[in-house]
Amino acid sequence: MKTSISTTLAAILLITPIGAIATAQDSTTDPAGTAEVLPTPQQVVDRMVEFNGGDKAIKDAKPVMTTGTFSVPQAQMTGKMTTWSAPPNLMRVDIQIPGLGTTMSGFNGTVGWTLDPTRGPSLMEGDMLDEIRREADPTSILNLLEDFKESKVVGRVTFEGVECLQLQLKQGKTVKDMFVEEKTGRLVGVKAVMPTPMGELPTTSVIEKWITIGPRKVPSRTVIKMMGMEQVMQIDKVVTDSFNPDVFDLPPAIKALADAKQAAKKASDGDASSSGSKDSSSSSGGGR
Repeated sequence: MKTSISTTLAAILLITPIGAIATAQDSTTDPAGTAEVLPTPQQVVDRMVEFNGGDKAIKDAKPVMTTGTFSVPQAQMTGKMTTWSAPPNLMRVDIQIPGLGTTMSGFNGTVGWTLDPTRGPSLMEGDMLDEIRREADPTSILNLLEDFKESKVVGRVTFEGVECLQLQLKQGKTVKDMFVEEKTGRLVGVKAVMPTPMGELPTTSVIEKWITIGPRKVPSRTVIKMMGMEQVMQIDKVVTDSFNPDVFDLPPAIKALADAKQAAKKASDGDASSSGSKDSSSSSGGGR
């Protein structure tokens, strides 16, 4: 039941050539603090789970629709944002920007996709698909350490003025540093190098506000710093269990791409199988 846009989605929804990638540092290491005994990655995740409502609440995720705004203050750009999510791993995000049209992105359990007026329809692959698959799973925090090949607690740092534990995760080309308030288990923010259509981009996400939905806490205002700009995702209204599940169906343009990809894969597999049979037959004939 995630109600905030993932870093992956933010990175591909509204990429514009506006300035160089930001390199400002907003976390500082406390050398004295890091000398103390650090908790294990699992202990940090356990604290995050507790803050988010506990194991049972996370497993008992419900379908959720949210409405709010997506803005880029430096570009004086604001639009309407609608998100849908449902277990086990369904997600969709629509952002309507006046003058630019609607950008859509999502995951239907198998296909990760994005569709916007400037770049048209596209399918996610590789690391991008893996990341959106994790983001679409409302229980992913419970499997966080299984989903990443490497994990370690780097140390204690000050991030956005909050004393945090820095949990670093790596999988493929994806690298995430999660900053978790040690006292509460609250996720304060994430620094990541994310795969996007424009290559790997460094991003910093800061969760400024949380809301409670049933027994769970979820982010309601997130600021993502990327490419020298800030993108602000604000949730104003939450609706549970009362929307049409057809919203997760692939848009026609995306379905056409997915069908073509599947057909090409079947043809390729068929050619490989046919070639293998011929080779086997030739080999058998030569042995007589």
